[in-house]
Amino acid sequence: MSAILTFDVVTDDFPFGRALEENLHLTFEIERIIPLGGHTFPLLWVSGPDRERFDEEIPKHPHVDDIKFLGSQNQKSLYLVEWEGLSHGLIQTLVDVEAILLSAYSENSHWTFRVLFPDDTDASEFHTHCRANGIHITVVKLAYSVDLTDSTDEVLTQAQYDLLTTALKEGYFEIPRKISQAELAQTLGISGQAVSERMRRGVQALLMRMLEITPETPVSEELEE
Repeated sequence: MSAILTFDVVTDDFPFGRALEENLHLTFEIERIIPLGGHTFPLLWVSGPDRERFDEEIPKHPHVDDIKFLGSQNQKSLYLVEWEGLSHGLIQTLVDVEAILLSAYSENSHWTFRVLFPDDTDASEFHTHCRANGIHITVVKLAYSVDLTDSTDEVLTQAQYDLLTTALKEGYFEIPRKISQAELAQTLGISGQAVSERMRRGVQALLMRMLEITPETPVSEELEE
């Protein structure tokens, strides 16, 4: 049984977040956490009026070893941050218990995290690690889901399964994307509309299954070619 934990941590108890928000009028969102070569690198979206100051001041921070600008989209900038203090902090604790980051964002002097634990015992282990490392979190919600190892045979149609597995293998869900919907359509020999419809319905079906939500209307292939 998997578990999805939503929790808050005040910025003062989250050194990485505190360094980001210091004297800057910005909004931050952690896209994902990348473990590489024994180090952990947060992938960070930044938006707001002080982005130029962020570019100037954050590289000077004593705990920032390196920061790389990766690109911009919809008034937000994406950075890869190498932070020397992560080896014993909240982000490293998430990595240690193999949690999957679903979302993390800053708001009103605190950060809200939503993480997935493939096994619900990992959620308890994470809480224990936090206490042991003096990391104070406030649990907002703990939801239990279905076994993620269950077969997808009854969740996806064959067309949805073929599209989503191809999209995943070809890098559609990576940042930046390695293949477009038009290229997926060409690869699979279907129309662009069919790609869009199957992807939306397939992802919806998987989320409904994972979160144990019953859709108000049935998920079907009715409009797909």
